[in-house]
Amino acid sequence: MEKKAILVVDDHYSLRVSLKDILDAKGYNVRSVSNGFDALKECDANFFDLVIIDIRMPGINGVESIRQIKEILDYAPKFFVVTAYAVDELREEALRLGVEEFLSKPIDVQFLIKRIESMFSRKRTSS
Repeated sequence: MEKKAILVVDDHYSLRVSLKDILDAKGYNVRSVSNGFDALKECDANFFDLVIIDIRMPGINGVESIRQIKEILDYAPKFFVVTAYAVDELREEALRLGVEEFLSKPIDVQFLIKRIESMFSRKRTSS
């Protein structure tokens, strides 16, 4: 089985490193960056099956990052959005952009892993 590639985008260092370490241990190929601008660069340079992105970050927010990533790529990674804030307008826009999952912080890591595994198994059986 191929290693699925995941990009973690969050401006909080400890969360970014924790998610990377946990997902690495689960067998995923994980990269992480601290902002939307770097996410755009990573997605332009590398293939990702999934992007886990914080919705509120300095510079460009997660929703705008998703919009721009979708514009520059010729493939469509899946997106999970995470947030510590209830921002209804951004949530609605993220869902309109086709986000797979909207998660609240603090992240329930076991739930996150189950959702990732479910999404990847669903994608494999439907291809």
